[in-house]
Formats: sequence, structure tokens, C-alpha cells
Amino acid sequence: MAAGPLGEARAAAGATVETFALLEQAVQQAASIRFVAVLPEVLRALAEGYLLASRLAEARHSAERVLQLSRAQGQRHVEADALRILGDVYARANPDEAGQAEAWYREALGVAEQIGTPPLAARCHLGLGVLFRATGQLESAQHHLATAATMFLDMDMRSWLEKAQAEMDEGSR
Repeated sequence: MAAGPLGEARAAAGATVETFALLEQAVQQAASIRFVAVLPEVLRALAEGYLLASRLAEARHSAERVLQLSRAQGQRHVEADALRILGDVYARANPDEAGQAEAWYREALGVAEQIGTPPLAARCHLGLGVLFRATGQLESAQHHLATAATMFLDMDMRSWLEKAQAEMDEGSR
């Protein structure tokens, strides 16, 4: 159970071969012992790790598996994060897929707001802001980035606040 969060933290600090080996082993172990309650969360950590390492095809594949499993098990918080990861993947993969990225982000935001997970909602706003800035929708970008920054400030999530502020600064150049 600890391998997922540990692997995700290692990926955030700088993905390594050992990080992915740890996460992939955790997924295999959870699947082999049929620890179905933990499998979506461990897979979500793997998808996030792949995303952080810009291994987008693997992140998409893992997030799609997470989405399927979390929906089958009614794990709404994991479902919402899988949707957000898919938004991030599509936003980074190809500018032509901006509409799909927006749809994933909006679906994730809807679930996050419904179940009351403000940190995830703020990350969705951040993703939408970055996406809209990249596609030239500057007013929408500014709205979502400001919303994300305010939410991160209110929750005292400083590293995420810094990211939102950096994106806002980038948009004003």
C-alpha cells in the first residue's frame, strides 16, 4: 500500500528507473493478490509518475485503466484524478486535442466539486488555465489561473500556488 505514494513522491522528485519499477511492481502485486480496493490508487500513482516523466502514452493507458476500475468500484476521488490526468495528457500530447483535454478537465472538475475535493478542483482550474493560454483563449485562461491561485492560497498549498502564479506571469508577457 505504501509503494504507490512512495513511488509518486519519487517521481515528483525526479523519475528514475527504480521509481517506475517500484510502481509497476506495486500494480502487479495488487493485481496478483486481487487487492482490488487498492489497485486503482496504485495505478493512479503510476499514471501520475508517467505523466511527470512525460511518458504520455503510458500515462494515458494507465489513467484509462484507473478510470475504468475506479468507476466500477465507485471510487469517485480516484476517478476524478484519473480524469484530470487524462486532461493533462491530452493537453500536452497534441494541440489538436485541446477540445478533448478541456472535456477531461471539465469532467474531473465536476466530480471534484461534487465530492468536495478542493485541491483536485484547483489543479483542474490550473490545467484549464494553461490549456486556454496555449490555445489563445486568454480571458478564460486568466479566469482559471486566478481561480486556481486563489484556491491554492486559501488551502496554503504553496508549491501549487507558485506554479499557478508562474503560469499567470507567463500569460502576462
